[in-house]
Amino acid sequence: MERPKFLDQDPPPGYIAGIGRGATGFTTRSDLGSSALSQTPNRYLENKSLSTDNITEDVYEAEKIFSNIDDELSTRNKQRKNRNQPKIKSTTTKFIDLKQQLTAVSKDEWLNLPEATDMTRRNKRLKLENQQQRNIAMYNPSILSTTNLEQLANDREKLLEQHIDSKFGTILENNDYQELLKNLNTNSNRIDTYDVEKSRKVLQSYIRSDPKNPNGWIALARLEEKCLNFKMAKKIIHQGCNEVVYDEDIWLENIRLNRIDDAPLLLKCKTLVAQALKFNGAKSEKLWIKAIELEQNAGNKNQNTITQIIHKALQINPYSEELWKQAVKYEESKEEAIKVLAKAIEFVPKSVDLWTGYIKLQDFGPQQRKTLANAVKELPSSKEMWALGCQLEERAEKPLEKKEESVKCKIIQILKRFKTPHNNDVGYCESWLKQAEKCDLEKYPITAQCIIECFIPNNFLKELLPKINSVELKNFAFQYLLLKQEHLNDPVIWDAYIVFCESGNDNTSKLAYFFQFCELTINDMDDDISKKSLKILTKYNKQDETLRIIDKKLLNTSEYTLRNELQIMKIGILISLKKYSECKRIFEQMIAAETTATIFLKYIDFLIYLNNYEKALIICQLAMEKHPDEEEFVIKMGTIYEFMSEIDKAKQCYINAVSSNFSHSISLWILSAKHEANINKARLLYDKGILKNTKNSGLLMLEKAKREFENGNLSEYRILLNTALKSYSHMPEIWCQLLRTTKKKNEKRNLFQQALKVTNTNALILLEVAINFWNEQQFEKAYKWADQSCKANKKLGDSWIWLYKCSVKLGRKNTEWIKEKVNEIEPDSGEMWNSRRYKFLYSLPSEKLVSLA
Repeated sequence: MERPKFLDQDPPPGYIAGIGRGATGFTTRSDLGSSALSQTPNRYLENKSLSTDNITEDVYEAEKIFSNIDDELSTRNKQRKNRNQPKIKSTTTKFIDLKQQLTAVSKDEWLNLPEATDMTRRNKRLKLENQQQRNIAMYNPSILSTTNLEQLANDREKLLEQHIDSKFGTILENNDYQELLKNLNTNSNRIDTYDVEKSRKVLQSYIRSDPKNPNGWIALARLEEKCLNFKMAKKIIHQGCNEVVYDEDIWLENIRLNRIDDAPLLLKCKTLVAQALKFNGAKSEKLWIKAIELEQNAGNKNQNTITQIIHKALQINPYSEELWKQAVKYEESKEEAIKVLAKAIEFVPKSVDLWTGYIKLQDFGPQQRKTLANAVKELPSSKEMWALGCQLEERAEKPLEKKEESVKCKIIQILKRFKTPHNNDVGYCESWLKQAEKCDLEKYPITAQCIIECFIPNNFLKELLPKINSVELKNFAFQYLLLKQEHLNDPVIWDAYIVFCESGNDNTSKLAYFFQFCELTINDMDDDISKKSLKILTKYNKQDETLRIIDKKLLNTSEYTLRNELQIMKIGILISLKKYSECKRIFEQMIAAETTATIFLKYIDFLIYLNNYEKALIICQLAMEKHPDEEEFVIKMGTIYEFMSEIDKAKQCYINAVSSNFSHSISLWILSAKHEANINKARLLYDKGILKNTKNSGLLMLEKAKREFENGNLSEYRILLNTALKSYSHMPEIWCQLLRTTKKKNEKRNLFQQALKVTNTNALILLEVAINFWNEQQFEKAYKWADQSCKANKKLGDSWIWLYKCSVKLGRKNTEWIKEKVNEIEPDSGEMWNSRRYKFLYSLPSEKLVSLA
């Protein structure tokens, strides 16, 4: 180290040591003079070796040499340290692989890259945009559910551990190259350059340590293939074949890499197969099959060459089942194939496929049965052999045109001889089910059905139903289950059977099976199942079949309620067939037998539907005599007068009713006031109705407010509506009226939020939000709110109307699901839905939906 130069210089004039650091009030060594050296031993001053006055040039030269040595040593350590540390990649080298992948970017992807945005005053601008676009939030109950932060943290830790484990360590175990090989096959075409280089070094080290292991050569060749280095891959696998000549897999990999449908390369592959067979011919079945495949792909029309290869292979490997199959495949005549199979089962007597092929190729007769007996003797526990025997029996009985039951009995007797193991479980039953499906696919349905009856218990069959793919077999399985006494009225199985019959685009055959089964079992079904089945029949316009089944059920039913429901269902079908006289006859019989209010109401509706108002009035008066306490008959009579354009009679009918027995009927008070043209008299009627129904006058107050609004008295309207809202805040009808007549958007938004909260997200409020968005031409939001309304109350028909309107407005092609859902649910409420009730009285709900929308 060099001596600092300032130590050999004279201090400037007036310099006081330590004064610059604030040293005052003490003495220094220079102030003491010679007394400062008096305590120093004399031995340190011999020859004045510590004095700076007599330093020679040799001393300076020695110090310079030693300082150079120190510098050299320090730089050498730095170089060694830098060599051991990994180099820090610069930014340009870091993204080389990504730049290379830019060549795969298409023109459309490049054009669709997002533009750079303006970041100046970004937060303030986003805040203003959010304030401008702020709307009513969509009600979603799932938002209220809390998030499990602890679970999220645990999942994040697990993911981090997996990521660290996947990157940890560079030493692989003996089988790790196989995992690497799988990753090469499953990963995408984009490969990290660093990972490839790392994998290449690992595999090369494996090959050097164990060159006789074929897996290392195969993995390295596939790695190069993945990197599109085909020449290097072929070179590596060729070296591997020279190194490991007695392994079939490495030869097959070599053939695969050289395999292209080109004559020279096919010739090379055939050469490779020939070389591989020299070393592995005695034990490799795959190489012989590959040789046959190459000979076939080469376009060799001469079958003799392929046959010679197969014969040579069988001479070396006579116990190979696959080679015998190939021999049968390339035999041109049936007789020669039978001879080959006869020889094959001598060498491979436990092969199910060879026995099956041998039996099926033989002509039907005693010889075939004898061969089957030998097969069963050789393979007594083979399901395939027993199923084949049943197929032969079914095939023998077909020309005789015997009844299905007799054929079933014979097949079941055959199957009973099969010794069933004691450990029956789902897996065992599933194997028999697969065998049944195979028989059904081969056009042996009776055998398939017998297998299910004999080997699959009911509890397992119920569990295995979803796994059956064959339509006919699945239909049989459902019916077989339902015919059992314990399952006939099982609603779960029936629902699954109905879903199965209705599924798919072409369900004609399944529905035909369903109709036949219903006709067979209708008398054994309980009331709910029978009504559900008949509704399915009616749904698919099977009027004749349904009428036949209903008549069969009526003959064996004495229960009054069920008979009435069946008769009403029958009348609906007859009306669709326009057999009105038959319907009148049935109604007259029902009224003569039992005079319940429901039958009267159905009959009056039917007469109104036919515009036979005089007859309807007569029946209505008769019903009021039989049931004087039913207000529905008063409403029906007023409705009939309205259809006859006799409004005064309708009003008088309502007023007389509320003045006598029906003073507590809110519906009749509303109808009587609505039909009063004089506003003062209408107010009086409303007030009387409110006084008579003080505890439940919300609807009366609402209707009175509506009448004031229609009359233009807005101040009175607001007073009445606010009064009703204070007393009956839970009624959604009052909120809907308030929302319809509110014009200011900010005020309406607050009212929507308050109404949803107070009414617990009632379907009417949700629908009113949807209508509001529709009026603002925000059809997507209107669709979402209408959908929420349908979910909140499925019976509200107005919600389905608006949902359908929004779907059509948005141009959505799939609106059939709405019609199907409406037909299934059959809505019965809603102001729009019931506005034209009698016109669509006997129409399908979907037809009514389309018309009203």
